Amino acid sequence: MVRLSLFITTILSSTALASELLLDTTSGPVEGFYNSSSVRAFLGIPYAEPATGSRRFKPPVPKSRSSQTVQASSFPATCPGQYTFSNESIWSVLPYMPWNTDSMSEDCLAINVWAPKSNKENGKFAVMMYIYGGGFTQGGSAIPFYDGTNLVEEHQDIIVVTFNYRVSIFGYPNAPGLEPGQQNVGLLDQRLAVEWVHRNIGQFGGDPSRIMLFGQSAGAASTDLFTYAYPNNPIVHGVIMQSGAASIIMNEDKTHQNWKNLTQALGCSTLQCMQGKPWADILEEVSSGSYSFSPVPDNVTAFADYEARARQGGLARLPTLIGGANREASAYMNLSSKSINETLVYTATQNTFNCPIVETVGNRLEQDIPTWRYLYHGNWSSLSPTPWLGAYHSSDVPIIFGTYNNTPVQPPSSPAEVTASKYIQGAWVAFAKDPWNGLNNYGWPQFTSQNRSLVNLALDNRATATIGSAEKSKTGCRTCRARRVKCDETPGSCRNCISTGRKCEYDIQRLPRRLPGNRPTAESIVLSTNIAGGFRWKITSDERRCFSFFQHQSLPTIIGYFDSPLWQKLVLQMSQVDQAVYHAVVAFAAIHADYEARGNPVTIYDLDNSWQRFAIDQCGRAYALLTARSASQDPNLQEVTLVCCMLFVLSELMRGYYDLAFTHLRNGLQILKDVGRRQLPDPNPTRASTIEQSLVDTFSHLDVQSAYFGVGELVLPVQSDACLLKWNKGNVTAFHHICEARRVLDSLMGAVFQFHTSVSPLSLTEISVRYGYLSKRQFDLGSQLRQFAQAFDPLYRYLSARCDIKVKRGADIIYLHQLSLSMILETCLLCRTKELLDYYTPTFRTIVALAEVITASFTELPSILLHMGVIAPLFFVSTECSEPEVRWRAIRALQSWPHREGTWDSNLVARIAIETMRIEEQTVKDNGQACRISHAFTTVSPEDQSSAQMLYTLDDDDEVQSRTFSLE
Repeated sequence: MVRLSLFITTILSSTALASELLLDTTSGPVEGFYNSSSVRAFLGIPYAEPATGSRRFKPPVPKSRSSQTVQASSFPATCPGQYTFSNESIWSVLPYMPWNTDSMSEDCLAINVWAPKSNKENGKFAVMMYIYGGGFTQGGSAIPFYDGTNLVEEHQDIIVVTFNYRVSIFGYPNAPGLEPGQQNVGLLDQRLAVEWVHRNIGQFGGDPSRIMLFGQSAGAASTDLFTYAYPNNPIVHGVIMQSGAASIIMNEDKTHQNWKNLTQALGCSTLQCMQGKPWADILEEVSSGSYSFSPVPDNVTAFADYEARARQGGLARLPTLIGGANREASAYMNLSSKSINETLVYTATQNTFNCPIVETVGNRLEQDIPTWRYLYHGNWSSLSPTPWLGAYHSSDVPIIFGTYNNTPVQPPSSPAEVTASKYIQGAWVAFAKDPWNGLNNYGWPQFTSQNRSLVNLALDNRATATIGSAEKSKTGCRTCRARRVKCDETPGSCRNCISTGRKCEYDIQRLPRRLPGNRPTAESIVLSTNIAGGFRWKITSDERRCFSFFQHQSLPTIIGYFDSPLWQKLVLQMSQVDQAVYHAVVAFAAIHADYEARGNPVTIYDLDNSWQRFAIDQCGRAYALLTARSASQDPNLQEVTLVCCMLFVLSELMRGYYDLAFTHLRNGLQILKDVGRRQLPDPNPTRASTIEQSLVDTFSHLDVQSAYFGVGELVLPVQSDACLLKWNKGNVTAFHHICEARRVLDSLMGAVFQFHTSVSPLSLTEISVRYGYLSKRQFDLGSQLRQFAQAFDPLYRYLSARCDIKVKRGADIIYLHQLSLSMILETCLLCRTKELLDYYTPTFRTIVALAEVITASFTELPSILLHMGVIAPLFFVSTECSEPEVRWRAIRALQSWPHREGTWDSNLVARIAIETMRIEEQTVKDNGQACRISHAFTTVSPEDQSSAQMLYTLDDDDEVQSRTFSLE
């Protein structure tokens, strides 16, 4: 009997073991293990097929059912990501990242589940499903701090789930060959993982109707994105976002430039080629270059305007708990530092993390979605070995998971830390079980428009919460608003500043929520600045909006024709470290935002609006900072002044103040002339010299552009002869790079423009008197242009056949100007009879057709570009061609794309071209014979910018005539 009893007991025990650890899923049977006496763990359950071969860069494929049992006893391989180890980083010293890159594999899409030992007798367990962070470039579930054992062991009535998703280029390839909505496959991985849990969690004892999604950093951003992407079928019933929101990291690479640069570096031209490359080779190139692969707005999984998306019903009505750490940015500081810049920590924390959180909270309040806000303050020696770290980015993760002891730092966790962890865990679990009422029952007040309650966690390392306010002052001085304290609004001397020894900076101008006009440009782009380390001075929300607009809208627009290290490197870097440049950038962005919102007008008539006043205030700040340093020996002052000067030039051009713009330009050019800078190519450029040369090139290019605006001779001497000296013996060397060709063409353009502007006012009699000198100069310039054409043609044919659309566009621009300059030279000394000009009509048609091709190459037409492109050639055709149909075609091309190229405005020159044709048509009606305008000069009065005056002479008459026309 004893033996029979023992046998029966053993059989029953084995049956219970099988039902608790051997479970059936859609991926097939899985067998877990007891991770502790009361927790079952199932690690590495595949939810998708390996993303290898033809599945690389593609949406995940659900894992097909396997008949073989998955031994779910170890974490899955980490998805390939970008890692850099440093003893100076807290994220390296503590186990926040899977630094063992040997464990990486593309066969990584798997799920981990921690569940109580026994299923619930009545009902099912709530589920907490976690998305890890890592900036969308790294991270994985096999990290000690993400172990769900403690959470389940402490509460015994929840299930914890973590999973892997693809990161870096493998998760966010943004490849041009992918179908719409398939650029962010890492986010699609996350959705498939949620769907897998929903289908299978019941087998583990979980409740598929009570899945709570939560994440930290990029995981919090992913969680937020999830609520915007699936408003009608979110599957989950609540969300928690820790230190992140949808707009914290977003890639604006609309032209797929990162993918194109990478494929070119790897010798691939097709998606299939990239799918066949070893993942390690791809990752090595990505890690060594300046590439950016993160979610792109595809209007499926990520969006450009979250406020508009929410207002259109595109935000899931899910209760939300959201917050962050008090000193997020201290994690970016070197651990060996004895002290750190506290202003930098504060501003970077606010700009990079808190501002995106405030934005998504605002969207939720507007849609009446229950929301709670918290702020974590814990400063525990086991997690913050350097005292100044405090509550840094990610430091709350081990507290929430209860994994604070999984650290090599001594001493171990304190009793206060353990108690605080249990309390915070309790709040997360209460929310997971009942997102609508759990936190209210836990004693946490809801965050509303009227009651902006902030739950402070571990404040002064306390065990329980301290309820405060997240109210931010929206009025008063900049200092008080940045400190989130109420200002008594005494401009320049508020008590809060004076009594604490702070400087009171009072903003007279504040920006409205919306832009004027019909284009919601600046409102829709309120993204993270993505600048590592933030700023070293306090910035306001209005300044942040404008700086973000500059980064994500102005900058890509300005370099729409040619890449520029000046804009892509120098201006961004200097605006981060130099306050004068920063304010000049903010002013430019405010004017650009207003300019775009009004549809890129010839002039902005209402200069007394909030955006323009704000811009003037910002310019004033930049002026004041430059003036204060004018007598200093600062070695960077000259470069800072030139960058500010360039921004002032472009700002005033958009405002329609040409005189001011050219005054700034001449001042900058004079600085360059005084120090002997010339536009000469550097045969062996360094990174620094490339940026310096780019600054000189930019001013020289603007100098060339100003030739037709009546501001006098070029300030910087033209170097065309020097540049082409090596070709004089007839041995023309082909260009190797488009930048080399553009620089030489700029020199030639300056020489041709100078010649043309000196010749165009001359009568035929005057030309005949000076014909010997003029024809020789015409011949010399023509020879140089022909040599240029010889040197450029091989490169042009190569770029047209093989390179990406932006490089091809740049090559087309150079060829367009080559054609135009040749036409200007050939026709400028001629008697412009119709019969003679008819000979050039085919070339005029070619110029217009190429300009139309260039315009059509843009997916989104820029509003302002730095370099000359299609405007000047089209204007030349519209005023010089003998065929009216071709001239009107050129004018229509100008009107189809309202924009500015440096000093040239398409709207303005289109209006001038139309008036030119009207004058010539009227002359035919009045005199009965055709007559052309031989020379014209148009002025726009600063006092009345609604009209312009054209002074002109006709071919058969030296009398100067006048015509006023409207610009409206």
